[in-house]
Amino acid sequence: MKRIIFICTAIVLFTGLLSQRAEAQQPTIANQLQSLGETQIAAGLKEALARGVTNAIANLNKQGGFLTNLNVKIGLPPSLATTEKTLRKLKQDYLVDGFITNMNRAAEIAVGEAGPIFGEAIRAMTVADAEAILHGPKDAATRYFQKVSEARLQEKMLPIIQDATGKAGATASYKALMEKSKLSSFFNFGKSPFDLDSYINAKTTEGLFKMIADEEKRIRENPTARATDLLQKVFGKISIP
Repeated sequence: MKRIIFICTAIVLFTGLLSQRAEAQQPTIANQLQSLGETQIAAGLKEALARGVTNAIANLNKQGGFLTNLNVKIGLPPSLATTEKTLRKLKQDYLVDGFITNMNRAAEIAVGEAGPIFGEAIRAMTVADAEAILHGPKDAATRYFQKVSEARLQEKMLPIIQDATGKAGATASYKALMEKSKLSSFFNFGKSPFDLDSYINAKTTEGLFKMIADEEKRIRENPTARATDLLQKVFGKISIP
């Protein structure tokens, strides 16, 4: 009987030792990241952000980049909903559709100029910013970009949008739409005139941030999206279950 108790006790103790050893061999995410060093962590995150921004801009800065992507497509503003309804009833769909197409064309032209602004935001990122983003929610980097660059982005892009709306025909389309509807005076009564350039500018940056958020999520969740050894090292650590 004593021998059986001794054997059972030994098994329990041995199992406990094995468990402790296994736990000791499973470093925490914090320890894993610490082993990389602050410089590597920051460099890895900056590389990921640069890739995400580059891909987002490339996907939007082409014909159909906004227009054929329902997640970012620019539609008519709510203030023109009645105008759209009236024109479609009058079988003047081409005016509405042409205006929508030209607004999206303007956004596709202008978004190509956003790269340098995001590049500055990435270069200005501190180690503390990088660690907060790395441990933050799936859109932490996108939120960082919005915080530090959205206002400046819209400021820099507005003159580009103004030029692009003319080149893409959005301004002419808007005037034709309102003249045809004969409702422009009604919509402007007691209101500020609709600012086409500011509307497209806001929708362009909104769409760009949506695409950046998608790219950020993909890099965080999909190992195949981490195209370099550095990305594998940094994001592989935080993917440990």
